[in-house]
Amino acid sequence: MTKIKLIYNPFTVKTDIEINGLFLPEEEVKKDELFKIIQGRRIQQCIDSFFNVKLFERFNENEIEFEFEGTDLGVEDVRSAVNYFNESNLAEGLKIIPSYIALPAKVDEKAKKVKALFKEAQNGPFDEFRSEEMHRAFEKAFAPEFDVTVLATMSAGKSTVINATVGKEVLPSKNEACTATIARVINDDSLTAFQARRLNHSAQELDAWRELSDKDLLLTIEKWNDDEETSKIEVKGDIPEIKLREGIQLAFVDTPGPNNSNDASHRAATVKAINSSQPSMVLYILNSTQLGVDDDKGLLDLIRDAMSQGGREAHDRFIFIANKIDMLDSEKESVSGVINNVKKYLEKNGIINPLVIPVSAELAKLIRIKRNSGEDALTRRQKRLMEGLIDQFVEEEEMNLLEQVKKDIDRKTYSKLNEELKEAKASDDEERIAEILSGIPIIETLLDNYLTKHAVPSRIKDAIDTFSKVAHESKIIENTNKILQQGEKELDSIIAAIKDFEQNEERIQKAKEFKESVRSIEYNFSKEAIQRRRETDRKLNNLIDEFAGEFENKLEPTRAKGIMQNAERKVNSFIAETQELLSEDLEQDQIARMASLRDDYQKYVSDLLDDFPEGEAMRLAKNLQKNALEMPDISVLIGRATFEEKKMVFKGTERHGFLWLKKRDVYETTYEDKVDMSEVGKEFNENLQKIIVTFYREFEEVSRFNFEESKSKIILHMDALDRSLELILNKLKEMNENKEAKDREMQDNKNKIDWFNDFSFKLNSFLEIK
Repeated sequence: MTKIKLIYNPFTVKTDIEINGLFLPEEEVKKDELFKIIQGRRIQQCIDSFFNVKLFERFNENEIEFEFEGTDLGVEDVRSAVNYFNESNLAEGLKIIPSYIALPAKVDEKAKKVKALFKEAQNGPFDEFRSEEMHRAFEKAFAPEFDVTVLATMSAGKSTVINATVGKEVLPSKNEACTATIARVINDDSLTAFQARRLNHSAQELDAWRELSDKDLLLTIEKWNDDEETSKIEVKGDIPEIKLREGIQLAFVDTPGPNNSNDASHRAATVKAINSSQPSMVLYILNSTQLGVDDDKGLLDLIRDAMSQGGREAHDRFIFIANKIDMLDSEKESVSGVINNVKKYLEKNGIINPLVIPVSAELAKLIRIKRNSGEDALTRRQKRLMEGLIDQFVEEEEMNLLEQVKKDIDRKTYSKLNEELKEAKASDDEERIAEILSGIPIIETLLDNYLTKHAVPSRIKDAIDTFSKVAHESKIIENTNKILQQGEKELDSIIAAIKDFEQNEERIQKAKEFKESVRSIEYNFSKEAIQRRRETDRKLNNLIDEFAGEFENKLEPTRAKGIMQNAERKVNSFIAETQELLSEDLEQDQIARMASLRDDYQKYVSDLLDDFPEGEAMRLAKNLQKNALEMPDISVLIGRATFEEKKMVFKGTERHGFLWLKKRDVYETTYEDKVDMSEVGKEFNENLQKIIVTFYREFEEVSRFNFEESKSKIILHMDALDRSLELILNKLKEMNENKEAKDREMQDNKNKIDWFNDFSFKLNSFLEIK
């Protein structure tokens, strides 16, 4: 029986493959259609695709022995993928026989060590570690902010869920549907009391950070929320139930939702959170007693698309919360029935296999307010409600929400909370029992798991990627020293070969031809851009069709105004979504085009060096040139700051109220009793289509500009690399003519190489998962 073993390291995003005990080299993996899908990708993104029928066809077997070695949470994902494959292929007789080696992740410890190593490198021999560019990139990789965006259907209890996690009344629960501000609640363990501030629509501070008592905090937030000048409210304080993680400051972001706000930045923030390519989480809260009422179909469509593309990591990102489970009529409906109904509802909207957690946020909130602020912090009505809910959850087996989701959550999460439940029962602590059974601790544990499994490892990987430039410089130094160690005759030959390479007319001509070929590449829409345009057109037509019937009649002004206000909300939501998606597409478009150009350049260099003379000395010269002419990584080539500036140019074309002012004139001056909606509808369609056409044109203009700039950057880097090679050659000549300088240079290089080897050894030992 064939045995396949995968050894996965989430900190380097590297998967080693063994077939029947033999290691599969990386070069072979790149060429293998079955195995290359897991190369350089997080295991959660590709493991389901890896298990397929072709794997069995390759080895001509119905059963394959499979072993996975990785972190404990990574093992849970792979175990789930194996079980799903085996269950799905029973009829075909295909089976994976698994075994697992689960190792502790120790992510916080690793993050701390990588930071300490970077600090130590400031005193090392490489100036690059002290450069502003590397410091900026390293700090960005370990940026502390980690947002949990909270979305909800109408009256689902969004604020109550956040308050339950915080353990006090921070956000007002009344009039959730009317909320027009973004509230950001930040966990800051260093604070002894909560603080708050607010910003206007231009991101300017209206009220600076101020410390507030529990009572004043809620009153102040309510007052700010009612003020139209307020765009964003920020609150920070110690949230006891959120575990402090190395370098991460978790924040709950309460968004008003695209249909509840007239601020374009709010709508864009929601779309961006859903489509984020960086590790982040989204909690989508539904009212378990009113499924399908006032849901935002547009948001569910975006979530569907994000989940369909992101593998198991995307499924970890999105948690669907069925709140108000305590309000069910147990004689008519069961908790398991509600979970199934929510899943069916979400699957009807294209969201396959969603993770649904039932909760009673009100119960958890009341218990925690009492524990954190004392019983006097609760009103008499809240005390009675809390006592009734505790009795309900402790006495009714149906309300054991941990058991209700046992099959849907990972075994580690279940075991942890079940142990805490046993301890609470042993001490007869009914409040703690009810708190665990409320479902909110399940959500908090899943949040912590996501940080362990995705967020912290991703930051560590981004941080160590910033060292690539030093690694590249170290290779050049090492190859230079190997050349300098050669005898005088061999060194003369190497210098002459490199000089011939530089001055070779055929090479110079090839370089000119390559540059000219890069300049002459014509811009074309990418397949992804064409697909996005088709999808946008489809949504545009659906939106126009939705209001077609409303724009055919003559209506009373009040009714006409209501229709148009509804249309305005939906149109503005659609515009914000389209802008944000096109903006994200611009980034991906430039990365893909630059990667293609870089690959073309590396192939050009490889082809040139293929004609290099044979022999050991020439091999050293060839390796030196190969390293010296290697193009930087894509992230370095693009330059994040430059690109973010371009994105701002594109996103700054937001339209506001593109036809409503004229319509108001129509029903105030032209019609006294009726509004001719056909005229309004005609203008509605024309203006909406004009805006989308304008977006397409702006997208093409910026994309074309980025493409031309990418071509220029590649050519500029080619020239820079040629100059770098010339400097190396001049140094070799100088060293060959001055033995004392040569010995000194070789010693300096050796010290650098030894230092970097020691640095790499420490780094690799930190990143090991054994």
